[in-house]
Amino acid sequence: MKKTSLLFLFFFTLSFLGHSQTTSIKGQAVGGGSPLIAATVALLNAQDSSVYKGASTDMEGRFEVAGVRNGRFILKVSYLGFRDLFRPVTATGAPIDLGTLTLNQGATNLREVEVVGRAATVIQKQDTAEMNSAAFKVNKDANAENLLQKMPGITIQNGQVQAQGERVQRVLVDGKEFFGEDPSAVLKNLPAEVISKIQVFDRQSDQSQFTGFSDGNEQKTINIVTKPEFRTGRFGRISAGAGSDGRYRISGNINQFEGDRRISIVGLSNNVNEQNFSSEDLVGVASASSRGGGGNRGGGGGGGPRGGGGGPGGWGGGNNTGDFLVNSSNGIAATNAIGINYLDKWGKKVDVQGSYFFNHTNNDYNYSSNRFYSRASENGRTVRELGASDAQNQNHRFNLRLTYNIDSANSIIIRPRLSFQKNEGTSFTESRLLAGTTLSDNLDNTFASDLTGLNFNNNILYRHSFAKRGRTISLDVNTGYNQNKGNSRSSFSFLRDLVNEGDDSLAMFNSNLDNNGYTLGANVNYTEPLTKNTQLQLTYGTNHSNSDGDKSTIQYRPEFDAYDSLVANQSSSVENRTLTQEFGGGWRYNTKDFQVMLNARYQWLQLTTDQLYPTIVDTTRTYHNVVPFAMLRYNFNADRNVRVFYNGRSQTPSVEQLQSAIDNSNPNLLSQGNPTLGQSFNHNLNIRYSAANPGKSSSFFAVLGGSAAQDYIGRLTIMNSSPDLNGPNEADPPYITPDSVSLLRGQQLSRPVNLGGQHSFRSFLNYGLPIGFIKSNLNLNVNATYSKNPALYSDFQTGFQSVSNATKNVNLGAGVVISSNISENFDFLVSTNASYNKVKYEYLVAQNNTYHNQSSMLRLNWVAWKGLTFTSELNHQYNGGLSSNIDPTFMLLNGSVGYKFMKDRQAEIRLSAFDILGENKSIQRVNNSAYTEDIQTTVLQRYFMLSFNYNLRQFGSARGNTPPAMPSSGYPGGGRGF
Repeated sequence: MKKTSLLFLFFFTLSFLGHSQTTSIKGQAVGGGSPLIAATVALLNAQDSSVYKGASTDMEGRFEVAGVRNGRFILKVSYLGFRDLFRPVTATGAPIDLGTLTLNQGATNLREVEVVGRAATVIQKQDTAEMNSAAFKVNKDANAENLLQKMPGITIQNGQVQAQGERVQRVLVDGKEFFGEDPSAVLKNLPAEVISKIQVFDRQSDQSQFTGFSDGNEQKTINIVTKPEFRTGRFGRISAGAGSDGRYRISGNINQFEGDRRISIVGLSNNVNEQNFSSEDLVGVASASSRGGGGNRGGGGGGGPRGGGGGPGGWGGGNNTGDFLVNSSNGIAATNAIGINYLDKWGKKVDVQGSYFFNHTNNDYNYSSNRFYSRASENGRTVRELGASDAQNQNHRFNLRLTYNIDSANSIIIRPRLSFQKNEGTSFTESRLLAGTTLSDNLDNTFASDLTGLNFNNNILYRHSFAKRGRTISLDVNTGYNQNKGNSRSSFSFLRDLVNEGDDSLAMFNSNLDNNGYTLGANVNYTEPLTKNTQLQLTYGTNHSNSDGDKSTIQYRPEFDAYDSLVANQSSSVENRTLTQEFGGGWRYNTKDFQVMLNARYQWLQLTTDQLYPTIVDTTRTYHNVVPFAMLRYNFNADRNVRVFYNGRSQTPSVEQLQSAIDNSNPNLLSQGNPTLGQSFNHNLNIRYSAANPGKSSSFFAVLGGSAAQDYIGRLTIMNSSPDLNGPNEADPPYITPDSVSLLRGQQLSRPVNLGGQHSFRSFLNYGLPIGFIKSNLNLNVNATYSKNPALYSDFQTGFQSVSNATKNVNLGAGVVISSNISENFDFLVSTNASYNKVKYEYLVAQNNTYHNQSSMLRLNWVAWKGLTFTSELNHQYNGGLSSNIDPTFMLLNGSVGYKFMKDRQAEIRLSAFDILGENKSIQRVNNSAYTEDIQTTVLQRYFMLSFNYNLRQFGSARGNTPPAMPSSGYPGGGRGF
């Protein structure tokens, strides 16, 4: 330990010595009488004009290039719509202040000096990684998603965007929301040519941005900075196509930008699996409950973009809506969608941002699966399933944000959000049970549902800055309401012993659901400066939530030809109330290169659950928690920094996890809640290191993290794996659990339980650099994760006594991306990603398995001659270690040829082919604490399409309004005063 500490101290000292031998160059860029925000500043070597270092101006047009060695340089300041400014600079060790640098309007003038260096790819601005779009050339028809795929540290798979190893939750345009919190709507509808810069940072909540103290609610965010010449005018794209097998695609987007007013309209109609929305659109009809089977998933497939799956429900609710929802996130979907986004400034004091989005999908889904139970008998037991479903989902989503700047010291932010969803669907599942290789029982399940969901929440934040710099007070009030209602009809046909035609039974059920809940909370925050660089925070918060859930299930009785028998263990009536009180304090020290923040809150939480049916259970649990938060950031220089985060967070059980009603939507995999379930407490630690070298146009990111949970909410699985006791033609008695749940042979029941020993670790490394001899960029990434998730298991072999069956998961992955930077007429991207997965079980050791995946892609866009264009995309997928009856390899080849015509080649006729080789498929591996499952689902097959595309481009003055820059940690320029 001493050697490690000395080594760390040695390198830390070297970094300070290196820093002391350099100097800094600062100044302010202005143009047209105003500061130039987000202007590019490059320090060029005087000998060859190559880029040595870079920076970007802040909201006041100021910049600083730090860590400059002694020598002669040329400072270049660039801003679109203005002539480049060049200034010779000689660094001798003393700080240099160039004062105000004025750029002249007009075309860029390079007569003063010839620059042969390349554009810097990444500039590190404290906590923000800023990437220059000019360093990543894409074809003229590319959208923001195509551009981001070329950038270091950013990956997009199955419509999900990750940056620096974390999921991107929000995408802003010029610092403002675009279609609410839906990254997909922004990236698919914003053309790449309007983008100047991409900024990646952790966005704080509005209250944290004002106070400067983090509340632990950071969101990984991408801010798209547009080019000034595209901030005034009209642009968009319209496309219509018809193809073989009845395939069609119609889409369009139009954007009207006039200074502060920005109006965008998007529309989409197709039956080729293109969906421009996310899981937020199912939030009202999909619950956050963890009662489903679930597990660790691997594999992959093609089939085009997929729609949103489930999402978190709002404020508890009641019974699990998952057993009322037909799968609508896989298969082949027909989609109709339209959305409008509105940004404006009303007068001098009010900023408004609003959006409305509607979509309707009709999804056809077929699947086959092999579910393997290693301990069911000596030779194991396999359940083979075939399933088909048809689901329709309709969604309305409205978002609004009003910011009223009352005066220089007071402001109010109001954020109402409303969504409504309706889901209708039918499904059929056939399950066959094999004991070893012998065909045994058969279960058919027909299911239909009709479900509606409503979610509303509103936040009101009042902020006041006192005359004393750093002294603030803010009040945040939030309210919410949610409602789920639905009906489901199901029938189960069970045939014992297919070979000898044993006993046959039929059961039919009708279920009704009525859930509703509300929440009301408030938080007041006061900050006080102690010294020039330190600040104190005091905070108090309270929250009250109430959730009511009623589910009733009645069974059909053929002797009376009526649904009149209430099923007690599938029905429940429960009310859940949560009251939270918190108070605490924090301390922050902040300088240019060093920041440390320490927070601690005492939390008193009371959870009351009143179950009225099937049994009366009244429980009240009180918890006392200390919720910590710590953050440290150190800037080694302008291009390198390290950040360390630690926080703790409590997790209270949802109503779905507390109620005892059984979810029988899959009769093989029953689940129920646990009225005695308690809260869990999670600890999280993350270390992030970022470095950029503008001179070499290279970048490096590293993320190390870990988490551990006290009283982790795991699962107990009870499996009736009893052998055939009474012969092939006589039914064996079911196993009756201690709480009187009947399990037939082959059925399992799971419920949540509190367990200890959960922990996980993860790491992500990314290195990006240019490859000069082929005019391309290279991105390398490596990731590794490890997790241990405790679980309990019980079956015939254990005497139906619970034994520990913790799951240990190891995942190792690596990827390479080579993207061209040649020209917009010739654009290619080559990538490959490989992963190795190993799963070990503490008790069911025969279920241990390893599987590995490799996914490779080659994409080419070529404008060959006088508007003639060719595009091609080849995807290769390998999934090793799956079931023997699954072909592990497939290739997906798409291609098109087009011709551009009219003025500026704005129109195009294109002939496209999808899945030319006819090999497209989707494969998925699920690792559950009781079984391993491989799933194959329906995907889109080969088709051809002829389409017409038109790009609208009408722009006015090149000087649009300057957007707000995104400073460190997403804090605004004013407000907190520190």
